[in-house]
Order: sequence, then structure tokens, then C-alpha cells
Amino acid sequence: MKSAKYSLVALMAVGVVSSLCAADTLADAFKNGKVGGELRAWYFDRDNGTTSHQDIFNTAVVLNYVTDTFYGFRFGATM
Repeated sequence: MKSAKYSLVALMAVGVVSSLCAADTLADAFKNGKVGGELRAWYFDRDNGTTSHQDIFNTAVVLNYVTDTFYGFRFGATM
């Protein structure tokens, strides 16, 4: 029972701190958002017997954007 009370207090403290760090307006939420991305590459090589050989090289760029919290919600998009 004692650890459940401490857990509840810790959860409430995290909620208060996260709401204090949240944006005040929707424009602030978009201004304080974070942009990220990564570059991916794949190489496939296949032998189909003695006469056929196939290989392919693929690349991709993944970009994502996540807004700051606004009333406890975040918006994100990935392309």
C-alpha cells in the first residue's frame, strides 16, 4: 500500500511537470516542435542457379516532425 501511494505521487508530479513545459498556444506548439530523420539503405544479392545473378540497391530518406505538447496532446507526421 505504501509503494502504491508513492507511485501515485510520482505520477502526479510527472503530470504537473509535463503540463508546465507544454506550449501555451497552438502556434507555440508548432514552433517548438522537433524535426528528425534518417537515411536507410538496403542491398539484396541473389543467385538463381549457375546462370542467373540478381542484385539491387535501394535507398530511402525518412523525415518526421512532432509538435510540442498542447493540452497534453502531440501531433506528428512522417514522410
